[in-house]
Amino acid sequence: FIEFIEIVFGKANLEENLDYVANSIGRKACEASRHTIRRYFIKEFYKDHVKLYRKRPVYWMFHSGKQDGFNVLIYIHKYDGDTIEKIRTNYLHVLQTIYESEIKKLDVMLNLGISQEKKMNAVKKKEKIRKQLEECIEYDQVAKYVEDQGVKIDLDDGIGVNYKKFQRIQTKSSNN
Repeated sequence: FIEFIEIVFGKANLEENLDYVANSIGRKACEASRHTIRRYFIKEFYKDHVKLYRKRPVYWMFHSGKQDGFNVLIYIHKYDGDTIEKIRTNYLHVLQTIYESEIKKLDVMLNLGISQEKKMNAVKKKEKIRKQLEECIEYDQVAKYVEDQGVKIDLDDGIGVNYKKFQRIQTKSSNN
């Protein structure tokens, strides 16, 4: 999104334009514009999109579950037979590697002589990431199953019919 804004409106006005967008979507006090925009896309965009399209979204949220381990939006008009495979290999598996690396870094940190407060924070962070990693591993199995089914969509069938084909991997449904 930021790259799009830069290309369309120019680099010279990028920060001013990002501030405008952030203020328009609800910037919190002391929050950087990039953080506001990221938060919006992660937590609020899909809800607004579903509402706008009256529960017939053209963007679909594939979401791993309660731990928020993995989220990805796909655009229905760009869906093809390789989309689920691309999601798994290009995004989900990469994120799993990042989670594993972060856990290893936290393990190293916990073995250093750090303050009790830092140690407690590191333990909490490690536990959260561990749960997200486990959720991603489980989600990958479900996504692999859907991928193996070779689900095809036909835009002429409409959003509702096609959307239902992916309910197994869309735990954030249009009813949220």
